[in-house]
Amino acid sequence: MIKNYFLITIRTLRQNPLYTTLSLLGVAITFVLICIVFMMSKTLRGDYRLPGYVDRTWLVNGLTDENQKYRRITPEFYDQYVTKMKTPEAVVVKNPQSVFNIAVNGQFLTLNIACVEGDYFNVCRLKFLQGRAITEDEMAENRPVIVVDKYTADKCFRNETAIGKTMRVLGRDFEIIGVVDNTSFFELVAGLTYSNLWVPMSFFQGKNSSLSLYLTAKDEAALTSVKDEFDGILKEASAVEGSNLKANMNVLSQRGGWALGDYSVMIAFVFVLMLVPALNILSLNIGKSYDRSEETAIRKVFGASNINIFGQLLMETILLTITGALIGVMATPFILRILDDILLHKMMMPTPLAFHFDVVNMALFITPCIFVFSLLSGSISARITGKREVVNTLKGEML
Repeated sequence: MIKNYFLITIRTLRQNPLYTTLSLLGVAITFVLICIVFMMSKTLRGDYRLPGYVDRTWLVNGLTDENQKYRRITPEFYDQYVTKMKTPEAVVVKNPQSVFNIAVNGQFLTLNIACVEGDYFNVCRLKFLQGRAITEDEMAENRPVIVVDKYTADKCFRNETAIGKTMRVLGRDFEIIGVVDNTSFFELVAGLTYSNLWVPMSFFQGKNSSLSLYLTAKDEAALTSVKDEFDGILKEASAVEGSNLKANMNVLSQRGGWALGDYSVMIAFVFVLMLVPALNILSLNIGKSYDRSEETAIRKVFGASNINIFGQLLMETILLTITGALIGVMATPFILRILDDILLHKMMMPTPLAFHFDVVNMALFITPCIFVFSLLSGSISARITGKREVVNTLKGEML
């Protein structure tokens, strides 16, 4: 029976090329947007840059005193207190995002610079295309080394290798020791990886003394121990400064940020995104069902039941949705590449999407979306057509 449904569906779709084309286009565009929303949500959560660390990392982005006045986390505070901590598995230090105009090879670029220390490159898992990360020894010894992203390397050195070349940043020359894949602009919200350049923290002191701390526990059960130890060093610092200091601490995956990073919000957003095109296709299906009323009536005369008619018409919608979804999913990487090219090379400051196209997770998410979209766009019209009385149809009545 399913084979017959499939053959009838193919023949019917070929007989209505305009309807098929419009429907496929609508479905494909919808699933391109769904893919982008899915990848954006995963990026905002930090799922690709912080594997295994997200749910056990404290973000400390500032302190407050007894008068609720904001206090920066300074390099001196980090050196004096945070380096003493024993419970964290890893400690990452990063400055708030900074943007500088940099002259390289006779051209000016507006780039994001991240000054880092501690276990930054172990935790963030940037994808290195060439070279290596900055080591903890190089950070401690204040060596003038730098890691750049692919955009910066291509822009500054074109067809030459960037490794071993020199860039003048923050008033001094740095040797390029690593090139990483472009990071997504949306990671600026979710975590700590978005940047164009990475330099040791020591070269940032004096430019801006406000730091962010990321304290990673050995496991989720150890989160409390890390917080208790940090509260202990705050008491020590409070005694020295004569002010009752408190920390603004949140588990990384639970801190504010964009709501789209929450999967429940993403699913609701995707449902609304599917609803509008599904209703448009539904209206096309209802209109087309009137033209096919005689066909369905004749099938009923020869013994087809309402369930048979419903199954055939729903099969048409499912096949159409699957085809459109596949077109949309396959087109997404090319569309993202075009968008990234525009964002990287046509704008003053590079703000790439640089989404991670995870085929397995994408397929697991898209599959139920196809089923839901098919029901939204095809079940009602199939039900209406299947329930239509043969006598009324043969009399020319539409309802």
